[in-house]
Amino acid sequence: MRQGLPKHRCSPESVRNKPTFARFALARTRLSSPNKPSRRSAKLTVNAAQAPRPSKSKDDKTRKPSLELFKPDIWDLFRKGAENQNDLNLSPSSSKWGNRTVSSRPRPSRRPQASQPRAASPVTKCYPPTLQIGYLETVHALMAELDGLGSGDLTIFSVYVFEEGESSTMLMDCMERAAQRGVVLEISVDGSLVSAFTRLCEGTTTLQGELREMSKRYPEQIFYTHRETPTHAKYMICLRASGEPTAIFGGVNIGDRFASWRDFAVRIEGAGVVGSLIANLSLGSGWLTQWLASSSGSAMSCMLPWREEVTPYSICFITNRPQAQEFWPQMNTFVFRKQMLGSFNVRPGMKSFFEHSRFDSYIVAMAYLDMAGTDLLLGAVRRGASVDLIMPATPNVYHDSNMRAMARFLEEGERASGNVRGYLYPGMLHAKVGVGSSLHGGKRGPLVSMLGSCNLKTRSFDQFAELNAVINERAFSIKLQKELFILREESASVHHSELEYFRLKADIEEWLG
Repeated sequence: MRQGLPKHRCSPESVRNKPTFARFALARTRLSSPNKPSRRSAKLTVNAAQAPRPSKSKDDKTRKPSLELFKPDIWDLFRKGAENQNDLNLSPSSSKWGNRTVSSRPRPSRRPQASQPRAASPVTKCYPPTLQIGYLETVHALMAELDGLGSGDLTIFSVYVFEEGESSTMLMDCMERAAQRGVVLEISVDGSLVSAFTRLCEGTTTLQGELREMSKRYPEQIFYTHRETPTHAKYMICLRASGEPTAIFGGVNIGDRFASWRDFAVRIEGAGVVGSLIANLSLGSGWLTQWLASSSGSAMSCMLPWREEVTPYSICFITNRPQAQEFWPQMNTFVFRKQMLGSFNVRPGMKSFFEHSRFDSYIVAMAYLDMAGTDLLLGAVRRGASVDLIMPATPNVYHDSNMRAMARFLEEGERASGNVRGYLYPGMLHAKVGVGSSLHGGKRGPLVSMLGSCNLKTRSFDQFAELNAVINERAFSIKLQKELFILREESASVHHSELEYFRLKADIEEWLG
């Protein structure tokens, strides 16, 4: 049973303070009936390819749509050779699981129970994830998604840094054209004290004022949010009134100075996987989730192969979701490096990824590292796995903190097993990615990627909103692994004794970042 959209009599002023999807609902209603609202325009449109809804039972009259929290079968990430489904626990407590997993295998026992059995229907289309390499490729992908949207569609855009530049102007022009076609855009940029301090240190600018002015020119189509909670996640979600939803996320900020930085993002498509992303980011509402799930009959419990043969594809999102705090509590949290209130699952997810016995080889590219991140990497080394770590030789910030953390990783790793190698990339490397594999598994051994926005640093783990994903799709992981091999070849191998830093400066940088 779906909820109807908000009534047409709501004014823009009253809706502007409502959640994202209340605004989206109003915009869709007005676009479908600009002169006279009708009952038909207040209902969700369902794609003709989607299956019919089950008939409503007598007991279902007052039932409201709800989401069932699915306890994930983590070994659906790896499918073959599984010995224990609890070996890889990506949450601090499996009984309080906050993230959902999109699995490649249907599990009927975990589906929401409809009042009557559903008729046979076409399966939801599933598409392979696409790796976006570098800044320009990612920005072009963002613009292509925006250009493909039409009246009644919704875009949710969030980024940590939105700086000036030709590419930024082109992206804003693309957003403005989309608004003119009737697309609703929710745009948010981090405006916390942390990002303001970073801009002060780097001497950079921001286009937040221009984004705010653009929202004033299109008050019913563009809604700008200045986020005061530290938000480092970078993503764009596109929901279509007719067509498959898509999303792009990763480590890429917006601004011309990032064009030469080595970075990665991923594009995903399909109601199941995008629905899972929305749920993990806590963006969805009941009617939206039902809309996304209407073709599969399951909110976000399963993902079917996109090819005819049975090819496993699954993705598990791990997120940090800090709660908003007043100024002084937030300052206290920042000064004493405490964990903010909220849900923080990225650190335990990464810990499980690096310490899992399924993998005996890792290659990692990381922009920023401190002692907390070093401990995660050493967890893999101490159980005998090999780790190749690639970092920037000239990072834009935190140089001494990076060098000290890398020196400690190499020194302790050599004492533990010797299976560690460090590389310094000559330019700026902004990636936060890794690939885990098995050297003894042959050509069809396990190969899983982790990609997202989170650096291996304490503040990233405990204070920032972050979005990472563990992706089990062989072609995607092979492509990412090849890119990391290229980065490794372009980098210089280093020994811990060759890394120079000032201890006091490293202490200050580690506290700041």
